[in-house]
Amino acid sequence: MKFLKLNLLMLLFSALIAITSYANENNESKGLKAILVVGIEEGDNESSIENMEEIAAFLISKKIKVIRFYESEADWNKIKNESNGAHFFIYSGHGSTLGENGASGGLCLTENINSKQIIEDLRLSKNAIVLFVSVCRGAGSSAEDEGDIGIKEAYKRVTDYAKPFIQLGASCFYANNVVSGVMNFLESFLNGKTVKESYLSTVSEWSKVEILKVCDFDSSKTVGVAGSEYDGIMTITTYINGKEITEDVEMHKLYDNAFVGISNFTFKDLLK
Repeated sequence: MKFLKLNLLMLLFSALIAITSYANENNESKGLKAILVVGIEEGDNESSIENMEEIAAFLISKKIKVIRFYESEADWNKIKNESNGAHFFIYSGHGSTLGENGASGGLCLTENINSKQIIEDLRLSKNAIVLFVSVCRGAGSSAEDEGDIGIKEAYKRVTDYAKPFIQLGASCFYANNVVSGVMNFLESFLNGKTVKESYLSTVSEWSKVEILKVCDFDSSKTVGVAGSEYDGIMTITTYINGKEITEDVEMHKLYDNAFVGISNFTFKDLLK
């Protein structure tokens, strides 16, 4: 009987620890804020919003406050005001060459925002996490590429896009062109994995990490760029003066998963 009572006490103690741990985890996440932006896109934007809403639901389940700016609501003045102190900044939309001297960079909202405006206007929390969902050039490749751009160009596009956010104090810039990529990264990161571990966990079995090295413009950061080989035919869709133009081309190597950040940074570090 004493043995049974002891086991019962141990079970109750274990349950209490589990409940306390869960409560602490959720209390820690309280006060965190995420800005979710879906920019202006031609054609059907429904899938982009659906993907972002999955991310929103996950963050909300972690007690993180979510503020949305979708399509016509993606107004820069509203975004920059609400983003003050934000711990996560997540963008889905067109990529561009609104970076410094025509480099990759910028956001395509109700108006186009260049890298200089990002640096001047955004006031994210210290060590914020910046995530790009299927943004041309963000992870390297763009929908308008007609062939393999090469790892050097992919690296340049990624670091050009990341640079203004890193200069603002972000601990990580992560971009993935696969639908579930950003969600998978967030799940790994919020469950305690480092930025580097979370990045590597999202590299698919048909992809290969082409670069994993110290960042050229900030030696405290690491850059990772992964490429994927494909066979067959792909359809490229572009828009000129609002008119949709599609073209079938042979599949080529794509750079679709990248990060620039502090390799060993964790969610616990974000909470400090």
